[in-house]
Amino acid sequence: MTWPVTYTPGAVLTAAQLTAMMNPPTCQAYLSGSLPIASGATWKLLTLDGEAWDSTGDMHNNTTNPSRVYARGTGKYLLQAVIGWPSNATDNRRLTIMKNSNGDTTLATGVDLGEDRQTPVSGVTTYNRFDAMVALTDGDYIEAFVSQTSGSSLTLNTGARFTALTLTGISA
Repeated sequence: MTWPVTYTPGAVLTAAQLTAMMNPPTCQAYLSGSLPIASGATWKLLTLDGEAWDSTGDMHNNTTNPSRVYARGTGKYLLQAVIGWPSNATDNRRLTIMKNSNGDTTLATGVDLGEDRQTPVSGVTTYNRFDAMVALTDGDYIEAFVSQTSGSSLTLNTGARFTALTLTGISA
């Protein structure tokens, strides 16, 4: 049974329909290795080399296009991104989320879904967060791009808690 499930109002749901409804496609891919981000106005594609979960087994791949998290089924998805930056109080940290951008660091390809900009505080981790409901077609993919202007290179914090992209199917 594929997601999203279609059914006739008033009809009895089958076991397969109910199982598909209770198990929407969902994936959380995260940064597990070192990713230094140079200071400057240029965007860096976030490569995600770890998975906390991938319910379909093909929403993310750690080696082939590891920057992408794919929609598996046409519908509305909850998209969540978090980027953890090390302590450094200079200038700003930015996150941009793109749909079907082919890794284009000029952000000229694909659809811009939104941005988060934060001014850091010394002594604590600075987080960029992005949360949105997005309509996706089966096979669409999401990529995250980051930049910072601290004056020196900063290496992103690693792990599902600190630097991750999560996509969860919600409805048709």
